Amino acid sequence: MKRRISIPELLAELFFAFLLFYFAYKVSYVGIDYDIHIAKLEGFDFSQLGAYIKEHQEPLWHLTVAAVRKLLGCSLERAAGIASGGYYALMYLVACRLIDFADLEIRKPMLAFLAFCLHIAAAIYVPFFNKTPYLGQGSPNVWHNPTTIGVKWAALLVFMLTAAELTRLVRERFEKNVRIVPAIVIALLMVVSNLYKPSLVMVYYPAIFIVCLVWLVRFRGKNLKHCFELFLVCLPSLLLMIRQFFMSFGAESPEGGGLVIAPFKVASIYSPNIAVSTLLLLAFPLYMLAVVLAEKKMDMADWFGWLMLLVGLAEKLLLAETGSRASHGNLAWGYLLAVYFVWFLAIRDFMLLWQTRSLYAVRVYRMRDHILCFGGTVLLTLHVLSGAWYLYYLIVLGNSI
Repeated sequence: MKRRISIPELLAELFFAFLLFYFAYKVSYVGIDYDIHIAKLEGFDFSQLGAYIKEHQEPLWHLTVAAVRKLLGCSLERAAGIASGGYYALMYLVACRLIDFADLEIRKPMLAFLAFCLHIAAAIYVPFFNKTPYLGQGSPNVWHNPTTIGVKWAALLVFMLTAAELTRLVRERFEKNVRIVPAIVIALLMVVSNLYKPSLVMVYYPAIFIVCLVWLVRFRGKNLKHCFELFLVCLPSLLLMIRQFFMSFGAESPEGGGLVIAPFKVASIYSPNIAVSTLLLLAFPLYMLAVVLAEKKMDMADWFGWLMLLVGLAEKLLLAETGSRASHGNLAWGYLLAVYFVWFLAIRDFMLLWQTRSLYAVRVYRMRDHILCFGGTVLLTLHVLSGAWYLYYLIVLGNSI
């Protein structure tokens, strides 16, 4: 039976959710992308809702801001901060509940604290390598872009629900179909995520295609009908994404441009060494990946999350936009979302590692667990301290990215 959350845990989660709300609210006043998105709401009225949705391809964060402004009677700028703060707190609470579905024996607010660490962590900051904490490396926590903040709660649910369904299909040797209720929920959440920002489908579609292709070979076509079922799950968001693609790159796009294959062109603008930047961003998740591989504890969520990350990395490194958006790095949004996923998995696996350490604390021959925990703790601490510096860099020093 699923345990009930204790009062100390609940209070800890609410406290950390409030802190994240406050951080996102404060960053909204300096974040480089906020002015662009707030400008899209100038003169908006809910009587124009249908026309606004038709004209704007990613309207959900903007409509949330409009609803907050109407409800509270505040300025657009303040409404934007409240909306982003609320989405950040929601993302954190969703992550807490999803982590808690793992086989954890942790009963203390430590879960809430480590989930908080997940949501402030950043790439390890090395000033002599790159002067800016974010540009060049990226981050599991993107503070300056409001639509990315908006999409994460829905994207994380899609990721974990999909991983759970894939796990069940393999466990049952494809004897049963994809379940109707999870399929509908995933399909709806993917549409919702697209209406915030289509970054999820950038990595989800290729990853699920690769999974189905590998399974078709491995299981000799036994899962063919399941591939078709998963395609139907993707179909509503796919149709929406096609519409969004033509709005971004078609004749109706005000900025024009297109997509080209240009290896390392965009990534090299901001990083003196792409490999080092990637390592600084993923040091802790890579460490935990090595641990679960060594312990032979990789589950479907791990495989699927890292597959999406590889897809996103390929898109970031190999593709580029043309026209006025050539240096914007928009093709890295799927990658950064997948970075958040593997960070989520790393925190979950780190909690499981600490649990194992506690269970075997009195046994000398499990000293390896103490060493592994120490290494993970050191790396996580470096990431969290870098994330705290990044927030100081944004909120106190007033930098925009």
